[in-house]
Amino acid sequence: MPKRNYVQAKKEIEALMLENVDCVAEFGISKWSDVWDSSFETKNILEEGKVIDFTYSEKALSLQSALNEGVEKAMEVARANDTPEFFDYLLGEVKIEGDFKTYNRPHIRTEKKYFNISQGNAKKYYTSKLLLAIVNVAPEGSQAYNIRQSCKELTVLSFGYTHKRVTGVSACIFDFKHISNFVHLEKLELYGLSDWINVDLISNFPDLRELNIEGSKQSNQYQMDERYLKKCTTHLSARLPKNLNIKKISVADVVNVTDPEDLFKI
Repeated sequence: MPKRNYVQAKKEIEALMLENVDCVAEFGISKWSDVWDSSFETKNILEEGKVIDFTYSEKALSLQSALNEGVEKAMEVARANDTPEFFDYLLGEVKIEGDFKTYNRPHIRTEKKYFNISQGNAKKYYTSKLLLAIVNVAPEGSQAYNIRQSCKELTVLSFGYTHKRVTGVSACIFDFKHISNFVHLEKLELYGLSDWINVDLISNFPDLRELNIEGSKQSNQYQMDERYLKKCTTHLSARLPKNLNIKKISVADVVNVTDPEDLFKI
């Protein structure tokens, strides 16, 4: 039987991802499932009657902020129970592999229900972010620590979810602090990001040889008139540090980069 404090900590983390977001009531949201749709609600940016981009609504930004705070609070709960036994109890069996239910590239996943990031699950950005962050701080002796130490190839799912009436993904900001302890990485793929922060932490990976970056993309399936096509814009606000040993960098759907070498600091 797990210790009583382990059970309580797991309940607190699960609640932060599923139920207890304080600002929900002020938006008149009655069903919890609507929180995830509302947190990625967008409005079109028009130019001469044509949709040239989209932006999150004020409600979506407020909900995103609250959900991100939930991730940070969950991390605090996990750190307060910093034993291998607790992390094994919380995470279950952690795997880094492709899986058709979530994504077909090597990414972190577990069967624990509060880390459910199936393709049809709108909350995947927050649950995958939390799972990654917890595995990143798992203490020596835990199953997650062993997985992290042996990980040489990783794909990070930085997107919110696939919209019901559009193709593509609604991207979010990726924070390198959530993978800072994956020190043996040789290949890293960042998928569906709108921006990244704490980029200098990439220096933690001395063996990194390949970096693949794909920004967000989105278009409307049912409005064939090009005036109504939605498009995402990914702009990477920070450049990579100098003196990395990366041999291959590929970039797609990122508007401020025309040459991968431009990502490096001058």
